[in-house]
Amino acid sequence: KAVAYGEDLAPLQVEVGMEELMAADQKDFGLKTYPNPAAQTAVLEINMPSPGPVRISCLRADGQLQQELYQQLPLGSSNILLHVGQWPEGIYYLRAETGGCSKWAKLAVAR
Repeated sequence: KAVAYGEDLAPLQVEVGMEELMAADQKDFGLKTYPNPAAQTAVLEINMPSPGPVRISCLRADGQLQQELYQQLPLGSSNILLHVGQWPEGIYYLRAETGGCSKWAKLAVAR
């Protein structure tokens, strides 16, 4: 429970679940990838709700980890270049995680 104070400064009990607590960060946390499909390189555009560490996991369609990156990113939008030229053609799922939030994007690698 969270306690908020009204105009009369009396405590007001408010029920807040984990989903509501994370919703503000989740809506500001974003992940996009382009070009899609990619042949040699792909850009991950990550919008961070606050500065901090982010883990990026690149998973093949069968669930196997292709690549994992750790970056310290500032508040706002940042671009990370992925070199996918040596990756097998196919569909990949990219997951960015920071501060208890995660976002997914789908990337096709084709030549």
